[in-house]
Amino acid sequence: MRPHSGRDHAHRGGRRWLETKGQVSVKLSVKLAVYSAIKPYSLAQSLCVFCAFLWLICPHLDRPKLPFPTFHSTNLDVGGMYHLEMTNLPYHHDWKPQFETSLGLQVKWFGRWGEDPDWCIEPSRLAADLICFFYLENGSCTAVVNGVGVPLKPGELVVIRGGDVFSFTQESSLPQTSLSACLSLNRDDNSNVLLRHAYERHYLLEDRKGYEQRFTTVLDALKTESRWRILHVTGAIFHWLAELQEATSPSPGAAEGNQKTVQHVLAAQKWIQQRLEEDVSIADWAKACELNVDYFSRLFKSQTGMPPRAWLIEARLQRASRLLAYPERTVEDIAFSCGFNCAFHFSRSFKTRFGLPPANYRHVRQVRGFVDP
Repeated sequence: MRPHSGRDHAHRGGRRWLETKGQVSVKLSVKLAVYSAIKPYSLAQSLCVFCAFLWLICPHLDRPKLPFPTFHSTNLDVGGMYHLEMTNLPYHHDWKPQFETSLGLQVKWFGRWGEDPDWCIEPSRLAADLICFFYLENGSCTAVVNGVGVPLKPGELVVIRGGDVFSFTQESSLPQTSLSACLSLNRDDNSNVLLRHAYERHYLLEDRKGYEQRFTTVLDALKTESRWRILHVTGAIFHWLAELQEATSPSPGAAEGNQKTVQHVLAAQKWIQQRLEEDVSIADWAKACELNVDYFSRLFKSQTGMPPRAWLIEARLQRASRLLAYPERTVEDIAFSCGFNCAFHFSRSFKTRFGLPPANYRHVRQVRGFVDP
């Protein structure tokens, strides 16, 4: 087993794609207004409306006939000019919108993995602004999320929220096949609104066939080379996600919390990432975020699953693992540039985290060529 960062979602140890290509990254923003009588929409209903809208504008599909103004010409006596009179003109500018929203979709990965006896996912941490849906299609495997094991059977889905530490193992005698998607859905000015819903840790989906078909539809859309690919992909993902929301029916309880929580944590992470080499205390970190230490610590742990100090050490070790790719950098130099004042303490912490001392880790990565700098 070899270490890697959670952002790669690296299905390592003999990883093999069954469908689509390497890691998928799609980023887009869509805004739609349909004019008529206005009424409220849930997130799932909003996604369904977007699917219908995307189907409507795809050029190869038959579209419904829309009324169009009729023109009549009348001969005028002045200069032989004609006057065009329009009838049935739809004055839509004063209609109230029936539906209006702005959705931003970012997909980190979306694919089918498995049928490999060496498949596994080593301990990783999901970024704070992401959510992952892992569905077991065939075989058996065990997910460990924040230290708690979740045995999975075909048809079961596990939800991993931003900040969770997760890993997966399987029985080599019964290789698994899984459907995994990781994404962020922003709505208007709110970052990943999916995180504001209180999902259960895992579910048994009743309509297995329907879920697998919709997931496969997304994979097929990702392979298309149509000039309208972004519409096909977006429509397929929104349809899959809308039906998943209907199937899981997450409680809106989490949505009642502070909508700026995720933004606070992301800002805190960005601030400290720029100062990993500095001797920054948790008090200094909290002050920079304009929060008191106790509240900052509780808020940070609630979103990442780790206390600020533990997260900071992890971030420093992750940077060190990347810097070891540069042979001209000494271990001592890397230790100090990552905020460790003692090279011995750095080596001990590094070995505890990655299973190898820094020098040995550097040699292994040079031989195997894994973990890009």
